[in-house]
Amino acid sequence: MNRISIQLVLGLLICITTSYATITREGARDFVLTQIVNDRIGNVNVLLSDELIAANTNVSGMGHTILTPYSSNWVAFIDEAPAFGWTHACSYVFIDAESGQYQIHTAGMDYLRYPNAIFDRL
Repeated sequence: MNRISIQLVLGLLICITTSYATITREGARDFVLTQIVNDRIGNVNVLLSDELIAANTNVSGMGHTILTPYSSNWVAFIDEAPAFGWTHACSYVFIDAESGQYQIHTAGMDYLRYPNAIFDRL
């Protein structure tokens, strides 16, 4: 292979690698804390999944269904008013680990229902 061909192949590999960059758990954590709850830190409780959760997984309990929208999801659970027991709003933030896109789903207070993932308080 000549030198130009090698440089072309290396350039293509770099482009392909950067176009499929993934969002790490730390990146998801930083995004949720700085972009979603920034002005409410200290007034809400935030939990974040320790592992990626597959598409169409129900993360809600108590007879509700809230499905993960992306093929690989970081899921953040935000208790909007922790001092009010079980009668208030909460939010689920789904972050696509491949693209960084996100969706926020607001629901009544519920608990997380995903037995294979650990959710750590942030």
